[in-house]
Formats: sequence, structure tokens, C-alpha cells
Amino acid sequence: MEDSTLSIPPAVLLASTDTTDDLTLRFLQNKIKEDPDDFIAQNKLAAWHLQRVRETGELLSLDIAMRAARASLTTLSAEHNTGALALLAQAEFTARIHRFPGSC
Repeated sequence: MEDSTLSIPPAVLLASTDTTDDLTLRFLQNKIKEDPDDFIAQNKLAAWHLQRVRETGELLSLDIAMRAARASLTTLSAEHNTGALALLAQAEFTARIHRFPGSC
């Protein structure tokens, strides 16, 4: 029997550019401005800001992520919006770590 294992190259982190980040952020903000009930855009905005917190430690982004996730849950309940629920949980967990660094 022949070993047919595929050799898969390791994942490579793609470099993020400030221009791309700015365009993404503006796009999401405009989508939400046009349609405040766009829960998908709210979820993507929350995820974008959570990533920003991980990359920069910028706590203002954490607050924005929580507000976006809550806005998404206001539009579509948690039973049908598990993405927003998970994002809110991640944001609240991150906030707890940053407020109480010695407790975890």
C-alpha cells in the first residue's frame, strides 16, 4: 500500500496594511450607518475591533466591539445570532482580563 500523504505548506500570516484596515473599517461603518439593523456588518465590526485589541492592546476598540455585538443582538436574538453572542463573550472576557490582570 502506497503512502499518499499530502504535504501541506504551513499557514502564512498575511501582512495587514493600514490602508486595507482603514478601508475595511470605513466600509463597515458606512454599511451600519446606511442600515443600523445589518447584524452581519455589526458582527464583522465587532470581530474587526477584537482583532485590533489583540494586535494593539487598544482598549477603545474593545468598547466598540462590545457595543457592536450588543447592537447585533438587539437586531437579531442570540438564539439566531450565535456569532454576536460569541463575539460579545470574547469581548467581555478580554475586558475582564484587562481590568483584573492578576485574577485569571
